[in-house]
Amino acid sequence: MKKTPKRPSPQKITKALAVKPKHKPVPGLQRRRPATLGASAEMSFLEENAERFARYAGQWVLLADGKLVAHSGDYLAIAKEIERKGLKDGLVYYVPKAEESYFVLA
Repeated sequence: MKKTPKRPSPQKITKALAVKPKHKPVPGLQRRRPATLGASAEMSFLEENAERFARYAGQWVLLADGKLVAHSGDYLAIAKEIERKGLKDGLVYYVPKAEESYFVLA
């Protein structure tokens, strides 16, 4: 009878798969924002004002510098607006319609 190989513990798997930073942190340097996923100023603005964006359901919104810069149902119009304004930083977000967001919220 064959012996089944021993499985590694979840801790060993987690340790083996952990992403190690390629550089050491600079002493005295502080982060501008919390180290959480999507913690940009624009994402925070979007989360804090979610009710305001309900009227843009089915459209793309462009947020920059903590404010709504443009909105359109056509993504290419948003891309042209980014180019026209020469924006280097911001957030383009699709506001889902009620029937589209059902699967996200369920």
